[in-house]
Amino acid sequence: MDIKSINYPIEYDRILTEEEKDLVTDYSAYISWGFSPETIRAEFWHWKIGDLKAKAKVCYLLEDCNYHTLCGYLANGEEQKAKEWIDKEMP
Repeated sequence: MDIKSINYPIEYDRILTEEEKDLVTDYSAYISWGFSPETIRAEFWHWKIGDLKAKAKVCYLLEDCNYHTLCGYLANGEEQKAKEWIDKEMP
């Protein structure tokens, strides 16, 4: 999917159903609200290749896990800033 075909910012809180939100928050608890350098990059990859719904799920997960800055970059479609944040904060 072309990143330019999505209207930013992504309103991930509105896009997901309550059931989808519950699944994401269950997953947040399962991973103890944290990421390794590898898993944060995997989430970035899911965001990068995903459709709008997948992007919303990644953003909701990051927000629930208190990765607010990274979530903000992705929700606004700022892929390069997100990558730089990951490289700096999660080397």
